Amino acid sequence: MGYRITDFIILIIFLFSASVAYANIEKVYVAKIMDNDDKAIIVRNNGDAYMIEKGIGCLSLWRYEGKMVLINSPSLFLGIGARLIILDSNQDCKIWDSKFIGQWDSLSFQKRDPVNSQAPDVKKYVIEAAYNDEIFVINGETYKAKTCCFNMMSGDPVIFLEGSPLGACASAIIYNLRTQKECRCWCE
Repeated sequence: MGYRITDFIILIIFLFSASVAYANIEKVYVAKIMDNDDKAIIVRNNGDAYMIEKGIGCLSLWRYEGKMVLINSPSLFLGIGARLIILDSNQDCKIWDSKFIGQWDSLSFQKRDPVNSQAPDVKKYVIEAAYNDEIFVINGETYKAKTCCFNMMSGDPVIFLEGSPLGACASAIIYNLRTQKECRCWCE
């Protein structure tokens, strides 16, 4: 009798663990593919926006900007072992890195003016001064481009994907909402 109970317990554990492996699949919106195609901004149904960096295997992610894909997270959302799944293309890849970047409003799921696509929770800044596609003053702080960031002009709205708008950083990634391009900078 003890043999059958043990088998039953093992079967229950196996079935439970198999169901947990796929229990955290979530459909997300690909809001923006970044310049290098390995980074993207994804948005959950609750409006939480994340910058993700994917591994190899999802070569056609660039075609899914403005569309839905799947995220499989074995534990926490975008935690260790998370994978990006593109069903239509039969592709999946590991997610190497992710960072919460703020709230995205529900209207951003539609094609809109990129300047107004962020919810008020994502703090926008304005380029106060721009010089020679290399030096930018934002929020009273100076940032120097690691390589030229073409077409970044005074008055352009930006958000910080990495780094600090207070200048308290070694480097920053600034996303220009007008041009929809990112600029990698040194914090001066």
